[in-house]
Formats: sequence, structure tokens, C-alpha cells
Amino acid sequence: MKKIIFVLMILFVFIFSCKTKENFLKNIEKNELNYIPYYLTVEKVKKLYQKKEYKKSFVLLDSLFNEYEPLNTITFDELELYCELSIRNNSTKKLNKFIPILVSDYGYDLGNYQDSLWVQIKKKTKYKNVDLKIKYTKFLNGINLKLRDSIIKIFEEDQKIRKTRNTVKIDSVDKINELKVLKIIKEVGYPSMKLIGGHGKDEKLSPIVFSVLLKHMSYDNILQIEPILLNEVKKGKCPPFVYAEMLDARKVMAKENTRFEYFGTYKNIKPTDTAKTNKARLDIGLPTINY
Repeated sequence: MKKIIFVLMILFVFIFSCKTKENFLKNIEKNELNYIPYYLTVEKVKKLYQKKEYKKSFVLLDSLFNEYEPLNTITFDELELYCELSIRNNSTKKLNKFIPILVSDYGYDLGNYQDSLWVQIKKKTKYKNVDLKIKYTKFLNGINLKLRDSIIKIFEEDQKIRKTRNTVKIDSVDKINELKVLKIIKEVGYPSMKLIGGHGKDEKLSPIVFSVLLKHMSYDNILQIEPILLNEVKKGKCPPFVYAEMLDARKVMAKENTRFEYFGTYKNIKPTDTAKTNKARLDIGLPTINY
């Protein structure tokens, strides 16, 4: 009898453990949203906005923000646009939630914004200019200055040596710089605005700097960081075009035959197979292109 009870207890523990693990994995899948559909929806919003269909733009963006934590992608600034559309559509309930994100995650110095639109937007929130200035100061104090200055220095060295047009020296500097970039990505992933701010500490981060450095990396090192950056794209931390430009550079600039599809980021170079290029673009959240 004791043996039967013991066996039943073991069986119960085993079943409970499996169920717990199953639930745990489901929770992980549920919590880790894939931002690829998000990017593509933002592209739809962009087209609607360009057509001045402000109501449809707002409804689609509002629905998107109900499903995802909003981003403010550097190619569109959709969270900033949402604030504008809130005023246009007289639907300002969520501004109290989104205004702090613009300041704390993207370095918007809203406390000093004085143009008429932002004055209207701020009046619809509970935040005074002094509150926003405090949040902005907190944002500046949270920036990893050491990392930011390191990236700027690498970029300056990259650009300085290229002015010499000495391929031997350029190659030598690239080899040193790419090891530094490799280390950064392995340690922190893609360096976001929240992490390093802008070039002048109080400016918005331009993706050009890090994108340029990535394009000058060797294929062997790209193979090491590609899975990391792709994961960062999916998590909403790395702009899709930065990932695409890095891979396209090896095909176009270095003329290497890589295992990656061409994403068509060079406007003057048409893809040999537009269908494959467009599929590759959609897979990472970039809109299709037509020639």
C-alpha cells in the first residue's frame, strides 16, 4: 500500500511539474510580443496619414497601441503622431499614459515645447511643464554616457580614416572598430535611445551612426551578431532598416555572396528577384517596394 501511495505521489509531482512548465512556456510566448506585425501596421498608418485620412489613422494606431507597448520608431515617430491625432480627433484619454513615454524613453524635452500643437496636447494631460522637465532630467541622468561616448568615438574614427581613402588604413581601423561594436552588441544588444540618448546628450538618437558602423563590419562578425539583431528587431528594440542595411552592405559595398536575401535598401540597385526581396522585407517588418 505504501509503495502504491509513493508511486502516486511521484506521478502527481511529475504531472504537476510538466503542467507548470507548460504554463510557464505559454506565459513566455504570450508576454514576448513579436513587433514585426507592429512595424507593418505602422506603415499602413503612415500611408493613411499621408492621404490625410486622420480618423482612420488614429483608429488603427489606437488599436495597435492596445495590443502593443507603443514605440516611437525613428523613421515615423508614431507615438508623437498619436498625440497629434488625439487632438485632431478629440480623443485624448490616453495622453496621460503616452506623454511620459515620449519623455522617459525617447528623450523628448516636452517641458520646453512651446509650439501651439504641443501646448494644446499638454493642456489635455495632468502634467505641468515642471513635471515634464523633471522627467526629462531623469532621462538624461539615466543615459549610459560612457557607452554613448564610446560609440561616438568609434564613429568619428570610422569617418576620419575614410577621408584618407587609404584602403589599407581603413581596413586596419575597421578591424579594431568592429570588435568594439561586436562587444557592445553582445553585451547590451542594439543600443537604444533609452540607453544612450542622442549625440549631444539632449538630442534624439540618430540611427545613422550605429547603422554605418554595422555596414562596415566583416561578414564573419555579422554572422555572430545577425541573430542578436534580428531578435532585437522582433522585440521592437532595433529598427528593421538598420538590420536590413547591415546585410545589404555586404552584397552591395563588399560585393560578397552572402546567404541573406537582398532587402533593396539601396535605391539605385534593383533586386534581381523583386518577389524574394519583398518577402524578405515583410519578414522583418519593412514594406514592399515596387520598381
